[in-house]
Amino acid sequence: MITAKEARELSGPTIQEEALSLDPHIRKAAENKERKVLVYHGKLENEAYSNTQRWKDFVKYMQGLGFKVSLHYNESQFVDMRLRIEW
Repeated sequence: MITAKEARELSGPTIQEEALSLDPHIRKAAENKERKVLVYHGKLENEAYSNTQRWKDFVKYMQGLGFKVSLHYNESQFVDMRLRIEW
């Protein structure tokens, strides 16, 4: 039988853990007197592009912290998708 710990590891990071992984990028930008940052996350961009419920939950969580989050999408020779986080 699978344990609860194994189930948590298989199910992936929570919304709060996803947000916590962005903390160093936000801190660095804020220390450089910026009001926004573009961050490549890897998974959340696809969630944003598909407008999934997980993305909506992430946006709501970040709004609760006072941030505005959106998808940065630029299509040229390659497609550039990143998270735009503003404060």
